[in-house]
Amino acid sequence: MTDWYWRRTPAEKVGPRSTEEVRAALVAGLLRPEHEAWREGWDSWARIGEIEEFRGVGTPAPAPAASAPVAAIPDGLRGWMTFVGFMDILGGLLAILSCIGLIKGILLLVMGFASLGARSALEGAADRVPASMAPFLGRLKTFFLAQGLAMLLWLVLLGGVLLLWTLGLLGAVGGWFHHF
Repeated sequence: MTDWYWRRTPAEKVGPRSTEEVRAALVAGLLRPEHEAWREGWDSWARIGEIEEFRGVGTPAPAPAASAPVAAIPDGLRGWMTFVGFMDILGGLLAILSCIGLIKGILLLVMGFASLGARSALEGAADRVPASMAPFLGRLKTFFLAQGLAMLLWLVLLGGVLLLWTLGLLGAVGGWFHHF
């Protein structure tokens, strides 16, 4: 009698079982040919359907289902989601630190983390989503692109104001020193 171990997932290990018990599990549909089995003396697990003792026993593996049409995730979507998420988080932290915009700061933090969380969820899509999602993702990209460009414009304007303020301050200080 050979002791067999089987698994339907990498984390599972059932056994020891006799050859007859494994055959019975195959016939009952508890195991399928694509599941794996192992016995002492083997280096690795093998597909049950490829093991001589079990070849042809039980139900065949189900035919793969017809795949649904898929579409690619729009280029740049993940990048803009990341940029907007980090800018929202940065803006939220600055608003909270100013003590003036506490509520706005909290909302910006929530929005930033939500953007980054949605971006992470797209990572699991492996660049392919159901074709029915393509129009939505296209609009989502447009939203994040517009949001990101508005943030970049705000940064440029803020930089210009700070530059003018600094030049004005230097001019005032320079004029003050000329009086002495």
